[in-house]
Order: sequence, then C-alpha cells, then structure tokens
Amino acid sequence: MMYGEFTNMCAWYYRLTERLKEQEERFQNLLANALPYTGQTELIELDRIIRCNRKVQAALADTEKTSAQIVDAESIIYKMIEYFGIKPNTRLKGQIPEKLEFEFWHDENNQLHIQKLRDLPKKEAPPGSHFIYINSEDREGQELEDDW
Repeated sequence: MMYGEFTNMCAWYYRLTERLKEQEERFQNLLANALPYTGQTELIELDRIIRCNRKVQAALADTEKTSAQIVDAESIIYKMIEYFGIKPNTRLKGQIPEKLEFEFWHDENNQLHIQKLRDLPKKEAPPGSHFIYINSEDREGQELEDDW
C-alpha cells in the first residue's frame, strides 16, 4: 500500500515525538550522572570530565535538533489542517506500515496531539526472500557509548 503526503508527514511527526522522548531521557540521565569537578588535579581525571561534558552537550544538541524538526513538521501539518478545514478535536487515523496505527488531532488552542492506538502485525516474508532495510534517520540504530 502506498501512502501520501499527509500520512507520511503525520507518521514522521509521530517518529519525531518518540525520538524526542528518548533523547530527553538520555540527556537527563547523562546530566544527572555527569562527573563534577571537585578539585581533581590529575589530567586524566580532567579528561574524563571533559569527555563526559561533551556527551552531555551532544545529547542536548540532538534534543534541540529534534525539537526544531518537530516545529517544522507541526507547521506543515497545520497548513494541511487549514487546507482541509479540519475542525478541532477531529481524530484522524494513520499508520506506520508494519509498525503501528496512530491517531492525531489538534485542540482549540491549536496544540497537536498524537497517540499510538496499536501495534500492527509484521508481514511474513515469502521463503527465500531477502530484504535490505535502509534507515536515513539521524543516528537511529547506532549504539551510543555511555561510559565515561
């Protein structure tokens, strides 16, 4: 099944909101466990603090980038909502193929809301078939080093 522009934009928005939750959690965890400077005098200890700080800053930058992408996606979605004249609190349903079904709506304050309705079953591959999955989303699927 082929999906169109509105469905793809809402699915992208859903993915971004989920990514932001994960990134914010990672940032808060790194920040809470950041190594403090308490008068250390060994350069190797200071290097560990710097490395830790750089990871915190990188996590914050990832969060800020995703937040900006969400603002851009919201802007496009609002234009589509206006184009169709969709009234507040009208629930619209969509899918991320073979992953999940979601619904979204906007309220009277022009705030977008999106929520997962259910997981979708994965299609069984025919015997002997091979698939190559390509993911263009930034850093998704990469292991991130958390040790200091």
